[in-house]
Amino acid sequence: MKLHIPFLTLVAGLLLVSCGGGGNNNSSTTAQSTDENVKKIYPIEHGTIYQKMTVMGIESEPIIYFDKWGVWKTTETRTEMKILNQVITDHKLEISKDKDFWEIDLEKKTGVKSQRYLPANSMGFDPEHLTDEVKKQLVENDMHLEELGDTTMLGFKCKNFHVTSKKWGLDMYYTSYGNIVMKMRGMAVGFPSTLEITKIETAAPGADKFEVPEGITIEEQKL
Repeated sequence: MKLHIPFLTLVAGLLLVSCGGGGNNNSSTTAQSTDENVKKIYPIEHGTIYQKMTVMGIESEPIIYFDKWGVWKTTETRTEMKILNQVITDHKLEISKDKDFWEIDLEKKTGVKSQRYLPANSMGFDPEHLTDEVKKQLVENDMHLEELGDTTMLGFKCKNFHVTSKKWGLDMYYTSYGNIVMKMRGMAVGFPSTLEITKIETAAPGADKFEVPEGITIEEQKL
């Protein structure tokens, strides 16, 4: 028997919230807080990011396609897990183009379109613009940041951070290349979570990667 439930999507959403994210977050701690920053979210113009992710013991390998310095971004996630004699599957697309955002269930062939900027990353702050004001805002939101120096990963010069928050049940170590989270491990909302990028390709994805697939029924959501 096969069941479809958006289980990992829900947990991933909680993870983003715990790290200061959320679909309507326009605070100055994200790279999307000003028009200038919206134009260049990632330090790479275009490419494809391959990841391995584990949340609550559930493994997935999300793929991110991006263009226009990350202003256009599509994340495809497939998950499958077995509970007793049941197979639970999930296949999702999230497409973000400027402030247009689509959440698509490829198994149900339905989706929702809204207008909002996604968080630039799951850390809740822009590591390239880590000003005293940003650090103050993090503290005010019960997020405590420790900078752990530089490292190299997949040939990119990265920065290491340790972020904790009693409010969000957060104790997370990050390695980031600009707003690209290369590696993450720790606890978020009380759940063990890990993420690691295994490969980054810098060729431009096809334009179809940023379009709603054929046969999908889209509902407009007014916020």
